[in-house]
Amino acid sequence: MNSIIKLRHINKIYNEGKENSVFALKDLSFEAVKGDMIAICGTSGAGKSTLLNIIGCVDSPTDGKYYLEGEDISGASPKALAKLRNAKFGYIFQEYALINNRTVFDNVLIPLVFSKKYKYDTASRVKETLERLGIAKLRKSMVNELSGGQRQRVAIARALINEPDIILADEPTGALDSKTGTDIIECLKEVNDTGKTVLIVTHSERIASYCKKRINIEDGVLSAI
Repeated sequence: MNSIIKLRHINKIYNEGKENSVFALKDLSFEAVKGDMIAICGTSGAGKSTLLNIIGCVDSPTDGKYYLEGEDISGASPKALAKLRNAKFGYIFQEYALINNRTVFDNVLIPLVFSKKYKYDTASRVKETLERLGIAKLRKSMVNELSGGQRQRVAIARALINEPDIILADEPTGALDSKTGTDIIECLKEVNDTGKTVLIVTHSERIASYCKKRINIEDGVLSAI
């Protein structure tokens, strides 16, 4: 089966060439196929979020190769990477990264502003996505009026609005209680069941157990699969 994501011998060095340089990732190779649901596990500072940011084209490796759907994007320009971020990836963060003084509708709409995919059908697209997440009745609510679980569902709706192939979640349940966290991971499983590739950074063994696969990172090195 062809890989949707393939990393080969990736290094990420912060402050390269300086006395305080840090190897965040060391000779890391990794791949995922379409429909995978993978937990990226490790302690704080192990390199989990750095890996996710490189996969999501938010950051670039110091060296190594990155193939996205078979295409080498290692040397892609910032403009090209921005287009890939909008078209191929949906992002979910621990602290939601929502605009608190705007409505649920406005927050979910944001990715469509930068995309021409649903140019003439944005309102119905947002409505459909909110219904899918069970939060259509909240569409006019201000984000700062919502519970943590409701906010994370809004974040998931925003991640799904462009129908990206890959969903990247960085500690998506870290700010939630156990029951709400379980609801969110079940929601991500439902997303995965539609054929989306889902990668979840987590330090929770319970959350990792919901995934089809897991990788462990320790001091920037892939330690086990």
